[in-house]
Order: sequence, then C-alpha cells, then structure tokens
Amino acid sequence: MSLLPKESIKSLTESVGLTYTLSDDICAALASDVEFRLREITQEAVKFMRHSKREILSTDDVNAALRLRNVETLYGYSSSSPGSEPLRFRRVMGAKDLFYLQDRLIDFNELLKAPLPKVPRDISLSTHWLAIEGVQPAIPQNPTPADIQKKKSLAEANKKQKTDTTDANAIPAPTITTEVRPIVKHVLSKELQLYFEKIVQAIKGTNVELLEAALNSLVHDPSLHQLLPYFTQFISDEVTQNLQKLPYLLRLMKMARATLESEYLYADFYLHQLMPPIITCVVARSLCEHPSENHWELREFSANLLALVCKKYGSTYQSLQPRITKTLFAAFRDASKSLTTHYGAIVGMRALGHYCVETLLLPNIPNYYNTFLAPELTRESSSNIVKKQEAQRCYEALISTVGLNRFLLTIF
Repeated sequence: MSLLPKESIKSLTESVGLTYTLSDDICAALASDVEFRLREITQEAVKFMRHSKREILSTDDVNAALRLRNVETLYGYSSSSPGSEPLRFRRVMGAKDLFYLQDRLIDFNELLKAPLPKVPRDISLSTHWLAIEGVQPAIPQNPTPADIQKKKSLAEANKKQKTDTTDANAIPAPTITTEVRPIVKHVLSKELQLYFEKIVQAIKGTNVELLEAALNSLVHDPSLHQLLPYFTQFISDEVTQNLQKLPYLLRLMKMARATLESEYLYADFYLHQLMPPIITCVVARSLCEHPSENHWELREFSANLLALVCKKYGSTYQSLQPRITKTLFAAFRDASKSLTTHYGAIVGMRALGHYCVETLLLPNIPNYYNTFLAPELTRESSSNIVKKQEAQRCYEALISTVGLNRFLLTIF
C-alpha cells in the first residue's frame, strides 16, 4: 500500500483539468508509481547533497536529480538565488490536504522607481608576472611572503603529525633489499639514446672526420629537440671536470656552437646551463696542462660564442648582454686575476661590439697598461718568461681591439 493517499491523486487530476473521476483502483496504482518516482528522485538528490559536502537538502539537489533522470526541472524554486525567501505553504480553505503558495503582490510604481541593477562586466583577460628571473614580484595577484611561509609551516606541521602517527602505529618490518628507481621517467627512444652515445663518442674521440660529421648533424638534423637538455648538461659537466684538457674543451665549445646555430634546437630555455661553461672557457685562469699550449684560440672561440648568444637571444632576454659584460669587465679590472683571465675579458668585450669597447675598455686602457703590462714588457731580463708572454698577448689584444694609433694616444 502506498503512503501517498488516493485523495491526493484525485486532487492532482482535478488540478490538471481532468473532467472524469478516476476509480479507487486506478488512483492506488498511480499513487504507488508516484511514490516510487519520488523515492528515486529523493535518493538521487541526497547523493548530490552528500557529494557537495552538505547536510541540508536544497532545491538545487532536487533539480540536479531531475536532470539526471531526464525530467524537466522545477521552475521558481531556487534556493541558491540571492535574496530568495523560504517557501511558505498555505492550506486551502475548506480542504484538508490541499496547499498552495501565496504569490507576493508587486507594485509596478515601486518596480519602476527602483534603481537599475548594475551592468554585468564583460569577460576580459588580464596578465601579470608570476616571476621575473626567478624573483616573484610583490603584486596583488601573487601570494605574499607571509602566505607562502604560512603554507610551508602548515605543510610541515601536517607532515610531522602524519609521521608521528605512522611511527606510533608502525610494525617493525623485516629487513629486505630495496631497489631505488629514478623518479623521472625516461621517454627517449632507443634511436635517440644511440644517437646521443654516438655524439658523445665523437666529441670525446680524436677522429676529426667523425667530429665534423657529428657537428654537422647537430646543426642540420631537425629531430633532436628531445636531446637538447642532455646535450647542455653534458657540456656543463664535462667542462667542469676537464678544465686542463685543452683539445677536449675546444671540441666541447664547438658542440655548444653547433647547438646554438641549429634552427631546430631552441637553446634559449637552456642558456642557464650553457653560459657558465662558455664564460669559464673565456676567463678561466688555466685551460691547459702546460702554458705553451695555444689556449688563446679557445678563449677567442668562446668569446665569439658569447657574442653569438647575445646576438641571437639578446632581444628575448634584455638583461643577458649587460650581465655578461659586467662579468667580463669585473674580470678585467680585478688585480688578483691572472693575465690569461685579463686576455679572455679583453677578447670577450671586443666580441661584444664597439659600444662595449668605447664605454668600458678604452677609458681604462691607460691605467691597465701602466699597472699590469708596462712592468712586464719593459723589463729587460724577466725572470718569468711565461708571464711576459701573457703580457705580450694582452698588449696585442688591446692593439687589435682599439687600433695602434688610438692605443698610443690613450697611454701617452
């Protein structure tokens, strides 16, 4: 037997305009079906309420359940609209189980005199800097340092609490041998891995033809973008570990130039890995095992490589060339640095262009010549022949940079 009385079914039939009277058996059958449908909708609505993390059922949950059952939703019964009033049902006079909602009377004069609602804003997009060169700007869109510190403290407290709970409930486990696997998933194909190994073998080997073929492939092969981070990491690590192996350093710089000259490799995302080894090969104190080796060629090659980086990516990173220039100028002015470092700074500023030479190098030539070069060049019997050769190299680099006439005019 249905909980819904037969009288309610008869009242509903009269409200929709049926002129004939339904029998008691038909009303009982309809009442059972209506009760089943109501239970079904109510159960679905309760599910929506629980998934919304609420404890009070709303009309929005009922409407969502109706939409789920492909039934037209109820209109005029929204609990989420601002300013909505609770529904107040009134009993019909003379009827026991018939209720209605009393509509609120609206005065048109009040409606016309009421202020117009605010015009909704158009959809728009705004941009802001999340971080500039690793520094987060203090703007309203970004979290403040206090918010970041608060999140860190909360995360550490939760982690500590979880660790303490785990330690308290932990059961000593038997000692087993575990295998540590890398976190990063390697997605390189076997062909690319084999290609990388061949390139590394060519760079480390002494076969000139194989080296030229490898460098040519790096410049013209269009399918090597996945290997670029491995190339830059390889160059950075090898330069750091082999500072005294001059031929190998030169081959590494040729590899760096090939990656920068390629039209298919976007090295601008990896300049933070490429720039330190290149600058090291320009201004390092010693780049060979014996001073008689031609490390000057490596310094000039690396200096031209710096100029290539500034020319290709200077418009994208406007602070790139000023930072490189500042590094070279600091090495040039530092009295504690060796003459080989000064030579690298001179050829580096020369490669960056005439503006760098005119504003930084030329005004400091007289003081530099009298302090560092003149004592070594004018000494007849130098006890340190290597240092005199280094001073001669710096002297020739200055003359080739500013010209002999301008050099003589500046120092005399």
